[in-house]
Amino acid sequence: MPASKPPVAARSAKDASEFRAALARVGVQEHIIDEQKAEIKHRGSIIETQRREIAALKTQNFKLTKELTASQAALTLLSNQQLGVKKNSSNSSTPPSAENQKEKAERAYPKREQSGKPAGGQTGHAGSSSKRLEPTDTKKYEPAGVCVCGRDKSVGRQKRTRTRQLVGIVINVTATDHVQVSRRCGCGRVHEGQYPAGLFKDGSSNPVVYDDSVKTLAVSLVACAKLPASVTSIWFATMLGLSFSSASLRMWVLKLAKSLNGWDVCVVKLLKNASVVGADETPIRVTGMPNAHAHVAVTNRLTRFHLAGRSKKDIIAGGVLENHKGVLVSDDLKAYRGIGITEFQTCIAHLLRYLRFAVEVFTPHDTNLPHPYPGLNNLRTLLQEIVHVTGHKNDQNLDSDNTKQWDSKIRALCTQILAQLNTQPKSKPVTDTVNLVTRIQTHLDDGSLLRFATNYEIPPTNNYSERALRPLKVWQRRSGTRRSIVDTKAALRVDGYIDTARKNGINPIVALQNAMAQKPYIPA
Repeated sequence: MPASKPPVAARSAKDASEFRAALARVGVQEHIIDEQKAEIKHRGSIIETQRREIAALKTQNFKLTKELTASQAALTLLSNQQLGVKKNSSNSSTPPSAENQKEKAERAYPKREQSGKPAGGQTGHAGSSSKRLEPTDTKKYEPAGVCVCGRDKSVGRQKRTRTRQLVGIVINVTATDHVQVSRRCGCGRVHEGQYPAGLFKDGSSNPVVYDDSVKTLAVSLVACAKLPASVTSIWFATMLGLSFSSASLRMWVLKLAKSLNGWDVCVVKLLKNASVVGADETPIRVTGMPNAHAHVAVTNRLTRFHLAGRSKKDIIAGGVLENHKGVLVSDDLKAYRGIGITEFQTCIAHLLRYLRFAVEVFTPHDTNLPHPYPGLNNLRTLLQEIVHVTGHKNDQNLDSDNTKQWDSKIRALCTQILAQLNTQPKSKPVTDTVNLVTRIQTHLDDGSLLRFATNYEIPPTNNYSERALRPLKVWQRRSGTRRSIVDTKAALRVDGYIDTARKNGINPIVALQNAMAQKPYIPA
């Protein structure tokens, strides 16, 4: 028989019991869910707190890192000051003659890394090999002897020639007695022979007179070799047996300078009309002129000096730079900026030296530490790269887009450097570096920093002017002080004449001889 079903009441009780049990389980699960929600909420608040703490720690870390960088820079600066990081000829405008020679010898430069280029002169290097001269004599050497075939070697068709030039100097002192004879005529009158006109140019009655060749050699030793007048007199007496005083040599220089008046007028006119002119100045010691400076104005073909002070009025006194319509290549001397010139090219070599000093001052002594201001070295490297790139271009392939890119890169580096330096404690190196970077920004704004990158005729540096002034410093180291203002002005004019002749391919000795004969070389 089939199993009997439980009564309805029993089934209802069982279902109710199971339902209550299910409800109990649901209640437990809901309680667990509520606890989990509370736990999630609690952990969410912990996470939010930790996020705020992390953000605060990041801010604090950034601040501490910034303070640490500033402290390292200050410590490096203090250490460099204590160790005596000094300005020298490689990182400032300090002339080599003003450096301590022992410190200069002991100064250690980092070894240059190998560039991979072949040894010797690189592409574009002018070179300094010996140049052929116009021959004064020619000697030909024919084959000598008899050929194995029996014919004379000197007879036959010429195949080729090879010429080698032997250059020498002949120093031969000549002395010619010019005898003036007087005779008595039968009528009793006395007739006297006359010297040819112009034979004795000095107009004196001295029994011994030196001609222009002696004067030219003496003046060249004073003007080119920068020998003192007394040393030149001794050299002539010792080596050639010719004696004259320092006063005589002084008069020869003054006479030569007077004969160059026409040359000076011509050079001033040419310099005023030049499209690019370089200018510089250097202090020299002159008796009776405490603030004496030798000023120079140059092009690649012309050189002219003048003696004055260092103010705007003194620069204008040279007669070349006032209201000049071309481009002036110079250093940062403010006096050049107020004399009517509108276009400038700042000397990049000066800026590179100043940037090198700034890099050295802030460089940590611990090589494991990074440089606190890498932008300084990056700026210096970028300027060097620009000079190198533009030096191998001409007017046909200068790219204006490159100039714009360089401009933006320099501005970005200057902004970065100033932002870092302005947070540092005030000190002289920091202030000097801020002023330097600000100056670079100013030169960018007025176009005087990268003008050379748009016109190949404009040099990036003022080396022409500095090279012209360098012999004056050599002379000053040897001789000390000029005796008078007149002598100094005469010597500077002669120096400019010699340098102009050299630039135009004229032998300076020949140019001096012509000037002594009142026929100076006049550049076109």
